[in-house]
Amino acid sequence: MEVITAEESLMREAEAGRVELPDAGKWEARINRHRASVHAALVDLKDRKDNVETEGQMTFEDGMISCSAAQLGLGALRTTDPQLRRAFSSTAMELLQKHRSLTRNLVPDARQHGATLRFWETQYTLNIMHNMLNTPCGWSAWKAYATWYAYLLSGDETWLVQTVNNIGAGSLLVDHKTGRLRWGFTPDPQILCEAYVEDQPGSGIPVRKEMLIGEQYLELVSDWYKHPVPAWREKWGIDQFVHEYFKAIEEIMLSNCFVIEREDGSFYTLNCEV
Repeated sequence: MEVITAEESLMREAEAGRVELPDAGKWEARINRHRASVHAALVDLKDRKDNVETEGQMTFEDGMISCSAAQLGLGALRTTDPQLRRAFSSTAMELLQKHRSLTRNLVPDARQHGATLRFWETQYTLNIMHNMLNTPCGWSAWKAYATWYAYLLSGDETWLVQTVNNIGAGSLLVDHKTGRLRWGFTPDPQILCEAYVEDQPGSGIPVRKEMLIGEQYLELVSDWYKHPVPAWREKWGIDQFVHEYFKAIEEIMLSNCFVIEREDGSFYTLNCEV
């Protein structure tokens, strides 16, 4: 859908004579093909609801729900068909209500408040040989898009607050004292595990070490782990999805201001004053 938006913008620029677009007919055919593909995918998501899998497993997992809700929400915002908008929107809201079980809305700790509950990622991205809750990591940003679209569709202040809280937790992945970017946060109180750490500073050589991890930020590894000697598998640099939050921060927060007039006449504002 984001590709289609860029294609449509390019077509408008070409029609206005501001850019040259060779083979305009091919571009139009391409857009129509993408529209049809997206429509089919959205209808499929609407019909399946939460009956989708995550990497072949039938688990009720953060990403499968938040991404479905985000795609259906954006689809509802894009369509001009009122019946489709209602269908896509209502399914997205239903999925978001179910996703409450995977969101830290009741935890007052700002490091995780509003973020999503994930599992699995530490072993496959940080070479920590024990999985733990990741609340947040970069993929929690998907939920921010889902709740943002829900706010735009409904005007319900609750969805905007959830969006801001989520992005707030994600922004704290940057250490405000040093500027260092961390990978994520784990709320688990105590995990005894083995992890691959740097053998000597600057060597890039991973060695396996026993350590105790708990209720703390977890560091990136791809800034040092570039050595040809592999850890438990020959793969590095996949911890960078923390940058999903920077995309959300820019597109949702830094480029918008929000004004909500409440029923009592008061105003709730973000990035502006009334």
